[in-house]
Amino acid sequence: AKALGSSLHNNAGNLDDKRSRFDTSCFDRSLVTATPRNTRILIKDILKVDPEGETYYSSGLNIAFDLLKRSFDIDSKSGTSTRRSRREVESEAIESRHRIILFLSDGEPTDAPNSIFKLIHRENEALHNSVVILTYALGPMTFGAALRRMSLQQFGYESNESLPTPTPGVFQQIKHVDHLRYAM
Repeated sequence: AKALGSSLHNNAGNLDDKRSRFDTSCFDRSLVTATPRNTRILIKDILKVDPEGETYYSSGLNIAFDLLKRSFDIDSKSGTSTRRSRREVESEAIESRHRIILFLSDGEPTDAPNSIFKLIHRENEALHNSVVILTYALGPMTFGAALRRMSLQQFGYESNESLPTPTPGVFQQIKHVDHLRYAM
C-alpha cells in the first residue's frame, strides 16, 4: 500500500501528460479527473503492489483530508465577499460538494487502529462530518476489521452535538484486483 500511495502521489499531477511519469510539477498533491486513461493507470499501479512490508493508513488519510480541507477552504472563501455570515457561507460550502475518500489497502494497518480512528474523527469533524469513507480490502487475505470500522465511522468518541452524525460509507473485500472497477 505504501508503494501504491507513493506511486499515486508521484504520478497524480501528470496522469494525462506524456512527459516523465515522475514529473509532479503540474498538479502536485492534487486530485485528477477519473478518465478511462487515468483509471487504467491507477489499476496498473495497483497491480504492481506486492502485499509485503508496512501499511500506514494514517499517511494516506492525512493526504486525503488535507486535499478535502483545502477544497473546503476555497469553497468557504469564495462566498465571503457577499453580506452573508460566516456560518451561512460554511453551510453552503458543506452542501456544495460530496466529499468522499476511496481508501484501498492490501493489508492490516501498521499504525495503531485507535490512532487511525481518532484521526478520522478529528479531521471529519473539522469538515463538519461531511466526508464519507469507502474502504476496499484488496487481495485474497482475510483482513478488514479496521477498514470496516473506518467506513462506518462509529468509533465511540464524544462528538460535537452541533454537527450532523457522519454518513456511514461502505466496506468491500475485493479478492481479485481485476474486479476492482466493477466493485467501485
